[in-house]
Amino acid sequence: MTSEKAELLGELLKEMTREGEFIPKEVWLPLQDAVVTSWVELAVPKKTDQGWKLLLTYRKDENWDGWHIPGGMWKVQYPTFQEICNAVAKRELGTEVEYLRNIYTVKWTKHPFAHPLAIVCVCKAKGGILETEAIKFFTRKEVPPDIVNGYHREYIDVIFNDLEKRGF
Repeated sequence: MTSEKAELLGELLKEMTREGEFIPKEVWLPLQDAVVTSWVELAVPKKTDQGWKLLLTYRKDENWDGWHIPGGMWKVQYPTFQEICNAVAKRELGTEVEYLRNIYTVKWTKHPFAHPLAIVCVCKAKGGILETEAIKFFTRKEVPPDIVNGYHREYIDVIFNDLEKRGF
C-alpha cells in the first residue's frame, strides 16, 4: 500500500467512527475481512416453573437461516458492556437490558463475512419482551434444531450450564 493510499484509508476510517455513521457494504465487507472485530451476543434468560428459558431470535437473510442468540458488532460509540448490550437489545428486541456478566468468549474461524471475537453476555431484560414467531424463549429441551451454526449451538449450551450453576 502506498503512503498516499494509507493516508486516505486513515481519513476514511476516521469518518466511520462518528456516532451513528452508516458504513456502506462496499467498505464494510473488506473491513471485516481485514481485522478481528468484537461482537456481543446477548444471553437473555428468564426463570419459569419449567426452569430456565433462554431468548432466541430467528434470522433469515443471505448469510443466516435459523434461530440464534441476538447479537451485534461492538461499535466505538459504546464504551461499556452495559451500553453495547442496551444498543443491541433495543435494535434486536425492542427493549433495554441490565448487563450482568460475560460468560464466554470465542474467536470465530468460520464466519461468512467477518472475523468476530464474540463475547457472550448474560443480561436481564428491563421490560417485558413480546414473544413473536421470530422472538421466543426456550428451555434447554425445547431449543429448536435449526440453530444458525455450531457457534450459536455452543453458546446455548454454555449459557444453560452457567444459569444452572449460577442463576442470574
